[in-house]
Amino acid sequence: MTGTMQKKLHKHFYLNKQILLLLVISFSLSAWPFTSCSTNKKNENPYSVLHSSSTLDSLNSARKVNCKQTRGYYDVIIVGAGLSGLTAAKELRHLGRKVLVLEAKNRIGGRGYVKYIKLPGEKKLTPIDLGGSWIHGIPTNPLTSLVDAMGFERVRSELDGGYFIGNQRADKQAIQKFDTATSLLEDAMTIAAAREKAEQALINALCAKAYSEEGNIRQPTETCSIAKQQIRLTSDLPSDYLPKDPKYKAILPLIKGNLGPLENGAEFNETSVVDTVEFATGEDDLITDGMGNFVKRFGENQPVCLNSPVTEIDYNKAGIKVHVKNGTIYEARYALITVSTGVLNKGLIKFDPELPEWKKQAFQSLPMGHFQKIFIPLKFDIFPNEKNNAWILYKGPLLPEEINLAKKYNLPINDQQGQVMAFLVKPLGKPLVIAFFGGDRAKIFERECLNKSFDSGLILPCDRIAVNTAKHALETMYNTNKVNVAESIDNKTIYITHWSLDPYSLGSYSVSKPGQWIMHEQLARPIGIGKNGEGSKRLFFAGEATAKPIYNGSFAGAYESGLQAARDINQEVDNSKW
Repeated sequence: MTGTMQKKLHKHFYLNKQILLLLVISFSLSAWPFTSCSTNKKNENPYSVLHSSSTLDSLNSARKVNCKQTRGYYDVIIVGAGLSGLTAAKELRHLGRKVLVLEAKNRIGGRGYVKYIKLPGEKKLTPIDLGGSWIHGIPTNPLTSLVDAMGFERVRSELDGGYFIGNQRADKQAIQKFDTATSLLEDAMTIAAAREKAEQALINALCAKAYSEEGNIRQPTETCSIAKQQIRLTSDLPSDYLPKDPKYKAILPLIKGNLGPLENGAEFNETSVVDTVEFATGEDDLITDGMGNFVKRFGENQPVCLNSPVTEIDYNKAGIKVHVKNGTIYEARYALITVSTGVLNKGLIKFDPELPEWKKQAFQSLPMGHFQKIFIPLKFDIFPNEKNNAWILYKGPLLPEEINLAKKYNLPINDQQGQVMAFLVKPLGKPLVIAFFGGDRAKIFERECLNKSFDSGLILPCDRIAVNTAKHALETMYNTNKVNVAESIDNKTIYITHWSLDPYSLGSYSVSKPGQWIMHEQLARPIGIGKNGEGSKRLFFAGEATAKPIYNGSFAGAYESGLQAARDINQEVDNSKW
């Protein structure tokens, strides 16, 4: 999760949802990115693109890892050197296990990725997070103490920055209406989420009983199916909980755009109520040196083979074999897969035997959301009345070129007057503004650069519509007799992200479809060598998509899932007869 959701929607969730949960349960039970651009050939597996062998040798040598050691050595091979894979590697090594991490990119960090930008008036280069930027819910986030202990400085975001409808800034009365509408929505969703969780708990209990009882009249699978049909009655569609009073009608597009695309990276009704409610927010902090640098430093000195995209994983009683694009085959007792659900859904890694259907169902139910950032340097301050790190929403009409682009990709245009985006103003006090697009809008903007570049970096000609849209919104909001937005923009150093085109992520972070929030746990379940994935475990899974909804799509989820997977693997090693 990006950490960019306006706290008007979430700031009360954490305070009251536990009380509501207890009340409702009783009622329910009674009732990115590379250093150079690359063009992928048609029909080529983009997950298997390699970089120069000189880069591979120098970087791997610096890590003191022998990537030519392929067999008779490893307890665990970890696929992916994002925060989850790096966390698992550190923990497993701490527990005395022999580990190798295979990373497709020419760097570690995954979706934690920093580049450096020259900003007007700044003597030093400024780090910018092309990937995730925030630490969410500071009091409950496990990364807070890690970041502090490693010497990084945290800065609080100002997520109550207000909003614009066209060139009109919301006044106190309009903001009060926004507050009231979002409070009604958050309360209704909190109650619905608690009901859903209670219903699912009852289903789980009935299914467990069915499988444990001998001589059951019905097959356990049939019992579970009937239970789901008769007990799961509460809707997981966010639209079912929007306030119905006509006086809120004008403000609903802003709320929907913020909650859907700008938080979850998917359209409003393509997201889960439970995941939205469970996500722990509160205070959200930026890191002055960038989250990407935190992840990079956290993963230093781990045994990572870079530029080693995995193409196939074989698993059986004898262990596992991991095939890399260059033909190398690594052998180990276990494998931990930490790649994105985008990579899994596209089948870029083959498994032999094929993954069981329940595992496929899990990652298919947790597709990648789409989120795009545009970093716009400013020659002078166009926001004299805005606070540093302020999150500001904007709702305005689509530009003609946006309408044509939507038609090109067969996207419905439901509300031409109500398209929502956001800006982070003067992050960390720098002469910079970051524009944010989410959901379908981000996807089609990035899609314009398909087969041109999948890198995140300086803008390209194919980014024209996205950049023009962001500039137009800024001009609409802030042009005055004293301020000329166009003259303030340093067009030579605008950076942009293309995460949906990155073949090693194919999106920004996972999002659960309505009703599919239970799939996080299913995605995390290990796979054994027996029928339907039972028996002695060989494949383990981690990553933000496998995490608890409280850390939905965030670095904290990646971290905790990697830690849990490492401990599960260690226990499996202890219990095995090898």
